[in-house]
Amino acid sequence: MSRKVQTIYEYFKEYSEEMIDKVISDLDPEDKKLLIIRYGEDLHNPCPKKEWSDTKYHYQFYKVLIPKIRTLLEKEKEKDIVKAKEEERKDIVQEIIKEDPKKVEISSIPTYTIYDLNNYKVLIDLINKNVSNADICKQLNITFSELTSMLLAIKNLGISYQRRYYSDGTIKYVPLSKIGDIKNNAKRSQEETIITDKFENEIRIVASSDFHYGNSEWRQDLIEKAFDYCVLNGIHIIMCGGDLLDGVFTKGTQIISDPYEQVKYFLENYPHDDSILTFSVGGDHDLSILNSACLDLSLITSNYRPDVIIPGYNNSFINLKNDKIHLYHHIDNGMKLTSDAAIMLHGHSHNYSIRTSYNDKSLDICVPSLSNILQPVPTILDMAIKFKNGFISEVCVKQINLENKPIVLGEFNYYKDNNTVGPINNTENYQSSSQVKANNDNTFVDDGSRASMSQIEKFNKRYKL
Repeated sequence: MSRKVQTIYEYFKEYSEEMIDKVISDLDPEDKKLLIIRYGEDLHNPCPKKEWSDTKYHYQFYKVLIPKIRTLLEKEKEKDIVKAKEEERKDIVQEIIKEDPKKVEISSIPTYTIYDLNNYKVLIDLINKNVSNADICKQLNITFSELTSMLLAIKNLGISYQRRYYSDGTIKYVPLSKIGDIKNNAKRSQEETIITDKFENEIRIVASSDFHYGNSEWRQDLIEKAFDYCVLNGIHIIMCGGDLLDGVFTKGTQIISDPYEQVKYFLENYPHDDSILTFSVGGDHDLSILNSACLDLSLITSNYRPDVIIPGYNNSFINLKNDKIHLYHHIDNGMKLTSDAAIMLHGHSHNYSIRTSYNDKSLDICVPSLSNILQPVPTILDMAIKFKNGFISEVCVKQINLENKPIVLGEFNYYKDNNTVGPINNTENYQSSSQVKANNDNTFVDDGSRASMSQIEKFNKRYKL
């Protein structure tokens, strides 16, 4: 099922329709023609023209026209803000003049502060109550993007919190109120945790790698199809083997060479779904923009795309119950850290291969690239991971071609015995009792009530289908 085309109004939903129409009316004829190619004659009911199949228009639209419209919208927004504040200022002046016409000089009117802690008391209260990102958005009637901006604002105001990531794709924000919490958070390096429900003994993830945003061979269409695949199959976690960006060196040619523009384009165009999280390691191309332009992709995504989590460069570790997954990407002068991870996912090579280590104690996978670089057929991996006593015991890996409809190219099954018995870590009873039940053997069961929380229904709701 293909993703429903967003209208131009949905694309710029943070702006009023009136403002968008004004900006569009001021565009030059060539820009208006490109809009028609993308959306058809009716901007409220998108129907792309046949010319849209020519990929040259994709670059012109996403790389040139969309940034141009956004810039023009920002200018219009600034004009409105300035106008509103000027009117407010005039009203204040008039009120003061009424009291004492001789008393007031224009210069004495107070200036406006952009951020005020009082504006965020409700948000801070919800964070203190451990409310999830989805529920915060619902209670405040805001979008995920607006929540991200507010979280960055309170971070800049000195409010300390830590994100907690859950297997259903939600995020919770835990306040750091103790000196021990702050110290532990500062020590966190190259490691993150996905919290599962206590009785959740299976999780499905999609593994992919080497998107190379900015390269002429990057495949935005397939990345979006990967998100569609996740939505339709109830998958909440994507794990990436690095090189989200093409950086400052390349195999082949680049259509976005400026590292600042690469970052900006990735932030704005990497797909988003309210219930999908992407965990990645920083690759050598990602690192190149840090070395050359001081752009730390890990920090940038933390601030502006909290649904994209990059714990470290070269190596990242994702804790799952009592086990972990090791995300690795080769970097010159770097090193592969040793770990007891049950699964290691390699990026960098662009080609798919799989092997088990000594005595089948771990699964070692080279994850295929979802670009056309160094390979003829871009693919993803659908991985069903089962747990026993809190440890990974079984993995089913399917290689999926997304070019047209999803096609399984091959399947590999991995089994690992682990009879260790003890406390199971990184779990919570966070799903409602109506959604989760347990058999006597503590296996996860679906009682049928989870249908209301399905990804398909979320997809339909999101696109008003």
